[in-house]
Amino acid sequence: MKHKVRRTVAALATGMLTLAGIIVFGEPATANHLDCGSVVTSSVTLDRDLGPCDGDGLVVQGSNITLNLGGHTLTGNNTANFGVEEQAGIHLIGASRVTVRNGTVRNFDAGVVIDGGSGNTVTGVLAQDNANHVVHTGALNPCEFADGILILDSSNNRIQGNRAIHNGPFGGIDIVGNSDGNVVTGNISDLHNIPNFHPSLITEENEEGLGPCGPFGGGSTVGRLNQGIGIRVEGPGSDNNRVEMNTVRDNILYGIAVHGYVCHPPGPFPPQPNNGGNTIRRNNALHNGYAGPEELGDGIAVLSQGPAAIVCVAFGNSIVQNTSIDNAGHGIFLGGRGSHSNNISGNVVRDNGLDGIRVTGPGGPTSRCGVVLTMPCPGAVNNTLRGNVGSANGEHDAHDGNPNCDNNAWRNNRFGTVFRGCERNG
Repeated sequence: MKHKVRRTVAALATGMLTLAGIIVFGEPATANHLDCGSVVTSSVTLDRDLGPCDGDGLVVQGSNITLNLGGHTLTGNNTANFGVEEQAGIHLIGASRVTVRNGTVRNFDAGVVIDGGSGNTVTGVLAQDNANHVVHTGALNPCEFADGILILDSSNNRIQGNRAIHNGPFGGIDIVGNSDGNVVTGNISDLHNIPNFHPSLITEENEEGLGPCGPFGGGSTVGRLNQGIGIRVEGPGSDNNRVEMNTVRDNILYGIAVHGYVCHPPGPFPPQPNNGGNTIRRNNALHNGYAGPEELGDGIAVLSQGPAAIVCVAFGNSIVQNTSIDNAGHGIFLGGRGSHSNNISGNVVRDNGLDGIRVTGPGGPTSRCGVVLTMPCPGAVNNTLRGNVGSANGEHDAHDGNPNCDNNAWRNNRFGTVFRGCERNG
């Protein structure tokens, strides 16, 4: 099922029915001459720019083939889409061992979508100005596509050496659904700040005109305004992915985020698997999170997502050897609600607006946690924090919100200011 979390949120928020299947337009490609909507089943090199396309730019079905864009540009028509169908610039459907390379994809709902299949490679692609058409036209749709490059229920893909700029409302490079073992490396993902808004959606219930793109929060029935993230591991059930040696900068919400999962009822969501075993390594997170004075995002974050009463935080992930500088919120944020067994080691955090490294403690309204909504929210415990360096952060270089550090092992770190010195645990 496509975008399991996003689809559920969008349907709940708007009361819409989701799409029953995939509609593919166009005829199979011949030689190197492709048109908008062509179906690519063998290796081909684009011989000209295409667009503006009213549907998918190109659809790839098959295995062991290369789609070489030849330095050309695929352009969509998302500013004129008043329907429910979402459009991808390059849409790999059930494809395996396909390489997409060397070109620009812009003005679709999403730039490149890997939808099922496995073992594909996207390299040398500029994905720019791709935005779900609801933000342009107000046309309600499931909002499954709102990204520069999207991996959807697909494993063992490689996203390398691309540039994703100004996509949304979701962001740059996203790993969604049951997507395991993917490698996202050597990319630049920046300036994802497209708001989830259209004035035609303003009603008495929706005074701000927000669109249906989730996640929603705070009891709202519509998607939040700002949610642009440079690279996100959304899941649910996205395991053992590697996000390495990327630069994420100037994104409105977060630089890199590993999302939470629905861990128990009540509510309309079934329990879901954790996003675990992911490695966030040797990335540069710079100047992210400036959504506004009431919403300060972080450089790198392990988050919850969705209705707080039923959502837990991801656990068992590694955040190592990253540099997180000048972000509005925390350099590295480890959320509460029991996130555990995470490894945060060898990172450099400085000049961030709040804390360099923040480990959330217990607390919050008792109505927001627990199966019967009476338990206090737990903190993040049993994590390892080793060999990190922090300086000149706005509040503290390191902050553990757990009263007794609760088995968080802080070892061999170098910080100027700390909230609760926890080095005694290591």
